[in-house]
Parts: sequence; C-alpha cells; structure tokens
Amino acid sequence: MKIGIVTLCRVRNYGACLQAYAMKHVLESKGHEVFFIEAYDADFAKKLLHNDLGRIRPWYIPYLIHKEIKYRRFFNNFLKISLERIDELDCILLGSDSIWAENYGSLSTPSTFFGELNHDNISSYAPSVGGAYDMSKYTKEQIDGLRNLKHITVRDETTVRFVKEAIGVNAELVVDPTLLIDWELVLDISVKNRSAKYGEYILLYGGFDLELIQAVKRYAKANGLQIVNVGGFNWRFKNNPVVDPLEFADMIRHAKIVLTSMFHGVMMSIALDKEFRYIAIDPQRGIKIATIMKQLKLERCIVSREDFLSDPDSYCMLDVKMDSQLLKIRTSQSAEALDMCISCNRLAS
Repeated sequence: MKIGIVTLCRVRNYGACLQAYAMKHVLESKGHEVFFIEAYDADFAKKLLHNDLGRIRPWYIPYLIHKEIKYRRFFNNFLKISLERIDELDCILLGSDSIWAENYGSLSTPSTFFGELNHDNISSYAPSVGGAYDMSKYTKEQIDGLRNLKHITVRDETTVRFVKEAIGVNAELVVDPTLLIDWELVLDISVKNRSAKYGEYILLYGGFDLELIQAVKRYAKANGLQIVNVGGFNWRFKNNPVVDPLEFADMIRHAKIVLTSMFHGVMMSIALDKEFRYIAIDPQRGIKIATIMKQLKLERCIVSREDFLSDPDSYCMLDVKMDSQLLKIRTSQSAEALDMCISCNRLAS
C-alpha cells in the first residue's frame, strides 16, 4: 500500500522527528510505501521555526547553525516531504504527536491535521491534544475533520476524552510509535557512538531552572558522573553536544541515567530500557505522560521538582524495574491497532 503520513515531522525537535521516523520505519517494515504529506503552509512553517529557535542570543548562534545543519541532513535523509498526489495514496494516517493541540494565538493548528483532506481512507495513530484542551478553541473545520476518520487511535486518556466530547466516538488507546521499533538495531546500523568520550554520564533533556541544575550537579559530582545536556545550549554545562535525532537516541542508549522533563525523553528511555526520571516541572507536560506511565506501572519514575531538589540522590537511586511483559503486551496491541488503521474497514464507534 501507499500510505501518507500527516504529522509535525520537519521541526527542530527530537521527539517530533523520532516519532515520525518510527512511524515510517514500522510501516516500511510491513512492506508499505510511505510518504510524508505537506500538511501546512509556509506561514505556519515559519511560526514553527520561530518557536523552535526561541530567543536567539549572540553566543548561541554557532550552536544553532550547527544544529540546523544536523536537522536538515536528517530531514533530507529520512523525512522527505512527498510530491505524491493524495488521491494516489491508499491510506492517510494522522499522527502521532500533539497535532490536535488547541489553537493558541496566531499558531492555529491546520485542519488537515484533523482529517480535512480529500480522501476516503483516513485514520489516526497516536495523536494527542497535549496536556489539556478547551473545546471553544477548536474550529468547526477541525471538528468536522475528525468525522472523516475511519478509525481513531490516540496516545493518552486526555485525548480519548477530547474525541468523545468532540464527535461522540470512543477512541482506542495506543502507545507512541517510538515504542514499536527495535532502536538497538536501528542505532547499531545508523549511528557512530559519540558518547565514549564522556565516560559515565547523566543525560539531561528538558528545561531545567537554576535550582534544578545545581541539584543535578551535586548529584553528578557525588557519584562521579559527567553531565551531558542535549536539546539546547546552556552555558552552565561543559557538555552541550549538537546531535541529530538518531544521535540523540544513541546518547540516551549509553547514558547511566536520563533526567528529563520531556515526553519523548521518557518514551525513548522506555524504548531503550534505560533508567530515567521524569522531573515534573510543568503540570501540562506531566498529564501527557500519565497514561503510559500508569499502563507500564512506572509512576515511581515521576519525581516532583520539589522532591528532586530536596534529595536528588534518593530519587535517582530508586530501584524501579520496568515490566518488559507489560510493554510487550501494549506494543503488540498497538501494532494490531495500527494494522486496523491502514485497512479500509470503518469500525463502529
């Protein structure tokens, strides 16, 4: 089959790139041809780039240039936008990632992300509204787009509630596509190990304030660990490597422990069976990971900012073992749901 994917793939964000890469990889492994569809205009793309870059400071520019080169190379190698006509595709998949986030100011989510496309076989795999939603912030075109979908799967309980409220359909819960592929095999083939020079290290991924940074440094010093900060430049750290999305995944693979405040920092740690702690800084982000953490019984890996500040050693040294059988069950169920999404049969709601 020829399958088109509508998602946020060509953005300077590790999670967005890796979920798109994983979806493409899974579908191609099943023998399908996969194409990414240009689902938004130049104005929306410009706003996304502005969000990706954030506030630019002079000393940050060389880092950003190097990062942009890395991302563009990754886009060209793995996430090329298709010129395929939509009517020549057998199926269109929406997702994954927070493509159903509510409209916010000038950054209105294109209705194409919701299914407003001229095609008769559209489904969703693991999209999300993000941490919360307000129905008044969605347009009629966006809600009508959802009614075009033959099968709706989502990645969290908040989005289940959104779909039910929007169109009265019971969406199916699935795992993020990053949990559906063998990353060890992918990384062994695709990435040259860059982590050896750091020895044993903590991988830091997310927005950490000064107090948290100081707590992480105390923990690292007490345990003889380096700190490797990825995702953005921070002058408070010695190690700020510029890595592409696959190199980022490999940095997680070789870390002693991952400290993150990001959804895909958690997903990639789970996928690579890596010790991690999710530092709950933003309540909205915490909601995004709640479903999968509950399903896999990993709630103890969630640490509040205040608890981490009070005793980072205790929380980093908690003995938390992931139940691989639970993960296997959830990924198997989700893989079956993905097969249903790309079939041509509409399910009853």
